[in-house]
Amino acid sequence: MGFINDKVAEMLAAKDSGNDQALLSALTEAISENDKSPLETLAQMTESARQQRGA
Repeated sequence: MGFINDKVAEMLAAKDSGNDQALLSALTEAISENDKSPLETLAQMTESARQQRGA
């Protein structure tokens, strides 16, 4: 899940800095470039975000 973890880290950094365009770009790249379905990609991203935020 390295690719997903990297994209989620990009998204979290963009969110923290208030950069909506970068957040949208990372989300779009993650969904379009991952080899899983969009639903599976979002599930992976959710888990990654929880791990990265310590939730």
